[in-house]
Amino acid sequence: MGDLQARFEALKRKLQNEGLFYATKKRSLPRLPRAVAVITSLSSAALQDFLNVLSRRAPQITIYVLPVSVQGKEAAPAICRALENINRWSRIQMLGVDAVALIRGGGSLEDLWAFNEESVARAIAGCTLPTICGIGHETDITIADLAADVRAPTPSAAAELLCANNADLLDKIESIQRRMRFIIHTRLSNWRKNVERLSSCSVLLVPDKILESAYQRLDDCLSNLTQAMRYCIVIKKNEIEKVSHRLELRHPRNKLQLWEQKLENFFQRLNLLNPRNILKLGYAWVTNADGNMVCSPSQVAHGEKISITLREGVLNAAAVKEEKVRAQN
Repeated sequence: MGDLQARFEALKRKLQNEGLFYATKKRSLPRLPRAVAVITSLSSAALQDFLNVLSRRAPQITIYVLPVSVQGKEAAPAICRALENINRWSRIQMLGVDAVALIRGGGSLEDLWAFNEESVARAIAGCTLPTICGIGHETDITIADLAADVRAPTPSAAAELLCANNADLLDKIESIQRRMRFIIHTRLSNWRKNVERLSSCSVLLVPDKILESAYQRLDDCLSNLTQAMRYCIVIKKNEIEKVSHRLELRHPRNKLQLWEQKLENFFQRLNLLNPRNILKLGYAWVTNADGNMVCSPSQVAHGEKISITLREGVLNAAAVKEEKVRAQN
């Protein structure tokens, strides 16, 4: 017994260090399982206790029993094969169970040793479905219990953990029904009040008022729309007139007329300054033989040919100095 206990503690530490027993890896059992696979001995009292509890508390659950040896050298390999079969059937959706229960009655440490084998612990941890172990009595703890998702102190307790009591379910259903009836009654009452309130509404009693109000809103909207369109048209027309006026001012024709007017004024001023205009008053101008204007007698010599420009022609003459004329006289 001392050797078995030492092997138990050594394996427990090993698997614990590997994290096989971590609570974060544990899965919850289904609340309302439809079918459960049970791995145990067909002739065991534990199976009878398990079935008795389920038949009393939840007879609707389907039970699949995978018979194995639960004691001796062949027990551990048989248990591992049963778990492997469950995994395979689950993958191909052949069995359709929601949880796996591994149960056995009480016994000595040596009797329960199959559930302390490392292979069994790893097979339980690798099961694709939630697992529960109910092995021995409440004080019996095996490696399988630690590796399973849930540990039950006895096989009967495992059955109780797998199912809810039908009486409790019925009480909950009745409670839900009462709440539903209350909610439905409350909502129907509120809807009835709303219908009564609406049925007394004058608008609903005389539907034409709704149409009259709608027509009035439509007329107002049409009037506002017409005014807005007219206002927009007036604004756009004014803008177009302003742009047209600016374009007219910048039209090349207007600039040409302006330059023509300026040119005409220039010609008039130039004509006023034309020296020939003064000839119309009886004046004349004198130029020497080089065509230069003679403004003083000192600019020509005595007897030098000069030209006298009149209004209607030119006279050729010779310059006579006044001093010489006086001296001859």
